[in-house]
Amino acid sequence: MTRVSRDGNVFFEASRNVVVRNYEKNLHSVCLDIKGEGRTTIKICEFDPKAKVALYIDGEKREELVSDETGVVEFAVDLEKLEPGYGKHICLKTLRYLNR
Repeated sequence: MTRVSRDGNVFFEASRNVVVRNYEKNLHSVCLDIKGEGRTTIKICEFDPKAKVALYIDGEKREELVSDETGVVEFAVDLEKLEPGYGKHICLKTLRYLNR
């Protein structure tokens, strides 16, 4: 398992050991590069509650998700054992807010 926290609060969690690089958060998106092996459940704790979010993997839109009441978005991704220096690029982009 991999967990990353800021000021005592977890903002990234993966169910397997992964390497995360280039983690970038702005007002409407979170993007990162990730390497690992096998199916991994990822939680990103950076969104407003009930935000509708589009998940992009390597530039391809995969699905639309909704953050929970605490702003967490959870999804699974298959990570292959890749050559050094390679991985998957993940972007979560806020589309709109629900129940507002």
